[in-house]
Amino acid sequence: MAPTFQMFSVLGEELSQPKWVVDFLLPNGIMITHTVDKEASLAFIKEELWKKAQEYPLHAKLKSKNSYLFSCINQMAARVQLEDENLRLCDVGLFQPMLKLDEKKKDNEENQLKSEISTLIGKSLRDFDALKGVEVSNFRENKKKMCQTIAKERDKQPWLVRVMCLYPPDVMDSENIPKYLIGGLSDHIIHLRVLVKNAAAKFKFHMRFDIKPSELMVPIVQKLSKNLGISADPDNYCLKVVGRQEYIIGDYPLHRFTYVRSCLARAEDPQLILTEKVDILEGEPPSIPKKKQNNVKPPPKPLFNEPSASNAKCLWKVDENLKFQFQLQSVSNISLPDTTKVVLRVCLYHGLESTCSVINSQEAIVKDGVVSWNQQLVFDLHLQDLPRMARLCFLLYSVSYKRKERKCSTLTGTRVIKEGKQGLWPLAWVNMPVFDFQGVLHTGSQILYMWLLADDDCLSESALNPIGTVECNPDTDAIQLCFELSKYKIDMPICFPTLDTVLEVAAQNTKTIKPISDVKSLYAVDTRTHGRAAVSSTLFQVDDKLKEQLRLYIDKDPLFDLSENDKMVIWKLRRECLEYFPYSLPKVLNCVQWDDHIQVALMHALLQIWKELPPEHALELLDFRYPDMEVRRFAVRCLHNLSSEMYVPSVSVRFGLILEAYCYGNRKHLKALTKQVEALKRMRLINDSVKHMTNVTREKKIHNLKKKQESEICKFTKTSNVVETLTKEKRERENVRDEMRKLLANNLFMESLSNFTSILDPGCILGEPRVNDCKIMDSKMKPLWMVWSPPENMAEPQFVLFKKGDDLRQDMLTLQILRVMDDIWKQEGLDLRLNVYKCMSTGHNEGMIGIVTKANTIANIQKEYTDSKFRSAFSKNCLYEWLNKKNPEQPMFEKALTEFIHSCAGCCVATYVLGIGDRHSDNILLCENGQVNRYKREITIKRVRVKTTISHSTQNSNI
Repeated sequence: MAPTFQMFSVLGEELSQPKWVVDFLLPNGIMITHTVDKEASLAFIKEELWKKAQEYPLHAKLKSKNSYLFSCINQMAARVQLEDENLRLCDVGLFQPMLKLDEKKKDNEENQLKSEISTLIGKSLRDFDALKGVEVSNFRENKKKMCQTIAKERDKQPWLVRVMCLYPPDVMDSENIPKYLIGGLSDHIIHLRVLVKNAAAKFKFHMRFDIKPSELMVPIVQKLSKNLGISADPDNYCLKVVGRQEYIIGDYPLHRFTYVRSCLARAEDPQLILTEKVDILEGEPPSIPKKKQNNVKPPPKPLFNEPSASNAKCLWKVDENLKFQFQLQSVSNISLPDTTKVVLRVCLYHGLESTCSVINSQEAIVKDGVVSWNQQLVFDLHLQDLPRMARLCFLLYSVSYKRKERKCSTLTGTRVIKEGKQGLWPLAWVNMPVFDFQGVLHTGSQILYMWLLADDDCLSESALNPIGTVECNPDTDAIQLCFELSKYKIDMPICFPTLDTVLEVAAQNTKTIKPISDVKSLYAVDTRTHGRAAVSSTLFQVDDKLKEQLRLYIDKDPLFDLSENDKMVIWKLRRECLEYFPYSLPKVLNCVQWDDHIQVALMHALLQIWKELPPEHALELLDFRYPDMEVRRFAVRCLHNLSSEMYVPSVSVRFGLILEAYCYGNRKHLKALTKQVEALKRMRLINDSVKHMTNVTREKKIHNLKKKQESEICKFTKTSNVVETLTKEKRERENVRDEMRKLLANNLFMESLSNFTSILDPGCILGEPRVNDCKIMDSKMKPLWMVWSPPENMAEPQFVLFKKGDDLRQDMLTLQILRVMDDIWKQEGLDLRLNVYKCMSTGHNEGMIGIVTKANTIANIQKEYTDSKFRSAFSKNCLYEWLNKKNPEQPMFEKALTEFIHSCAGCCVATYVLGIGDRHSDNILLCENGQVNRYKREITIKRVRVKTTISHSTQNSNI
């Protein structure tokens, strides 16, 4: 057996070795250990392995080598079959140095696709397969079919439609040209520079600003035919932005393209490349003949039988005297001494509100790790009034009569769980929904595996955990709870009513409109047949005075608890809230008694006509206090353009399922996405290697420093030691940098980091890394300064900073807000030249940041033009002289001054409004073209409100 190692551990010695020792398992059961070249292809390795297999027993049992393919365990712990035999061994991504020969299977393509999707979403699809819930299986099957159907329909579309799906044109929303761009257009003419691909020819065109791409191609192709003698059809060509994967296509005027507007703002000519359409995407899709009727396969059977009116009983039509109940049976796997007394506490919750009284079971004694009750628990909640999203919350206690108190974390702070002389010691908890995902009431025997109580579990006032997950503990050795939910002597499933039934009940319970002018008269309460008080469903007509009183109720602070009378007033005036105060929906929902199915029906009916809320208001409806499905469906309609994160463990399964469906419907993107994931992996490994080498160097420094402190000689050689130390530190930094460049030059890393789509800008393609220009920054996290060559000659190199160890989400938020502010100013005709560079968080505490090139801090510029470090901040002409030096020609210098004035004003306003601190010269960058940029970006809760101070150098009259 070859020694085990992690194949892609940069710190190991295996990666740098030209040959690897690999174990090969043959189909006849023979294992061969063979040394192979890591750069060799799988086809070559199989050829060598077949020759070596002749020396081993049972060779006659093997079929032809073409009948087998290599398979392995990849780094996602998934078994994959390697169909591409041209793949090099070093590119396989082995988890262990072991390969197995398997016979070719018919479903190789599907397995390969699953492996690619697992790599992309960062979660193995086998984990989803292990989730045996019907809801997960149903979701995966339906979404996969839906996405595959959409993909097939998209592939049948014309060329332009398919290209716009792959490369959506980047256009501005406004059809009008901003005021700040009109001055730069002479006679509404845009000057274009067009490069002819494969002809090394460049032409200049003068086009109207409102010409469309299809019209633009005619004069370009005509000039091409005239000057190069090539006859071509304009319909076979399109224009591509130089250095970007961005195309000028679609039925949009030329001035609406973002790239064109950015060039006009910089007073530059847009540079485009004439590209054949077949180089982007193949031509029109072939016509697909219709299949004969007898060849059509029947639709697959559903995974489950959906409830319908014929095979299910509506919850709201059961006997109104029935109450929710179940038979508590036993708890097992308890690690407590025998004779210990335990109690099970249970309650029904809807969000954070209990819908009934808490029930405690009888005290029972542990015997051999098992507690038996066989006790019927009946809740003071009618079955008809059971909320759709109600959940049963259980908490297991041990009972102690000693005078001890235990503090537990609650939603309101710390409190003592103590009842009389009893001390209740919480052991474990579990929750379960009362209805399944189809709205069918759970009945029959149930087995739940409980979660041990953790220190950070927040218990409610009833000492339960309603905000905990409804998933059981996957550990089958955990405490096991057994009980049987009542079937209520009904032979068919009981399901929550459909929306049509809900609206019908709401219509039957809506009373006539009555005029009213005083709030006090709303306090009248009617009574239902259950005998308990309920809010009337009567609608009221109010005057202006009552509207003003209602507004005062609505505008109360959200943290202020409404009284019962306040809730009654808001609920009775819910129609007025809909008409005059639609933003009051959260307060109206807080006034609903969710354990009253009449009120639930009235609220669901009202949601069907409620006006959509802006996203900032609709976000509140996703809070745990509003678990109702109709409320969340309404919130999702208002938030259809928003997204979430993947790496958070609590949401990884949910969004992993969505990403899986997306990948099935967008196979053409998988190759580019896989390349990005591979590039991120390589940069992560390089950064880890750099940190490891730096830590080793730091440990050596500490060890040497301790030795010097013990010696008295250092007193007399203090100066020479300082010089020697600085020289060694510089040499060590250079050694680390050289090692980093060696890794980049490695064929494995070079191939992974070349020719992939930029993560910061999907429209940009990164060429090969410029190894000699890449370096390591001196900050604590040792970020990588990466430089890529452009794939096209006319484009500029790309500079990116890869950082691991810091959370970049706050940086992303800051830059997004700055970009929104810049868009608002531009819509108003004001271009303040904000250079909002890009930042992307690519994982937990890691990401990439765009680098501002040709820039320096104002502090460094001031030091450059003064002879004293202490007088540098008082230099008045330094910025003027520096800009003049970088822009010696008068037109460029005047342009730089304009850029400086506009961007300085924009940065001052933006940073002050956002409350960004540390606005001193060390944290402000000045570009050679005159743009001012913030270097450090932090938004704190206590925002800085210090007025912006303009320094002498900025106030200089020359500027």
